[in-house]
Amino acid sequence: MIRIDMWVRLHADLWSEAAGSDPGDAARDACWYLSDARDSIPHIGEDGCPADLRTLPGWSEEQDILGGVEIRALWRVDCPAADWITWRADPACCTAAHTVPPGKARQDLARTVIDGMAGMALFVDSHAVVTLRSPWRQVYDHRQWAARPST
Repeated sequence: MIRIDMWVRLHADLWSEAAGSDPGDAARDACWYLSDARDSIPHIGEDGCPADLRTLPGWSEEQDILGGVEIRALWRVDCPAADWITWRADPACCTAAHTVPPGKARQDLARTVIDGMAGMALFVDSHAVVTLRSPWRQVYDHRQWAARPST
């Protein structure tokens, strides 16, 4: 089992612009969006994938009067290493094959899930900051892309 603890920070106005929703509902809407991650992450939501991604109790969401939104999301991912290695070597028709290095199945599974959640389109579009606290520490700061000119 892999336990994932992540925090998402975003601004309600940027979320509502990206999602086409009311800024007053940003915390609730972003939380619901994240809770649907299982069906949005490449590999995990595909037919035949052996990984099981589930939410854990302890989620929280807050929105302050200035539009700041913070969400804490807790997840559990289960998958036997041999099953994950086999799946990655010969996945469904729409996913590229990948060789998992020996002894790295757990890390590859965690990286696949975490990168998938942190890179969900509306988090990128709303310039969210996704902070991973477990199983390792990492920050995905989508605000940095907002300042770059389009090419």
